[in-house]
Amino acid sequence: MKKRIQQAGVWFLTSLLILSACEKTDKPLPPGNQNPGQGSGSRYVQFVLNNLPGQAVSIDGWKAKATIVNDQNQAVMTDTLLPLVFNGKYVADSIQL
Repeated sequence: MKKRIQQAGVWFLTSLLILSACEKTDKPLPPGNQNPGQGSGSRYVQFVLNNLPGQAVSIDGWKAKATIVNDQNQAVMTDTLLPLVFNGKYVADSIQL
């Protein structure tokens, strides 16, 4: 009986030590524009795909159809065809927004 009480006490203290040792630290935001989408950020976007679903080998001549909307859900670019070039990944040209 005494041994069980000692074991329970050891488990309790060990659990308390482990739980109190955990500490969450907030990561600081990187310097610069703290409000994405506003200010003088980059006005270009580029799409890069590691692979295409269902394609085991690379195929040239693929195009991606893209539509981009702004914060107010208004279309900035609609159904634009972007040629994809394969150089280890499928890469589309940069688009100026």
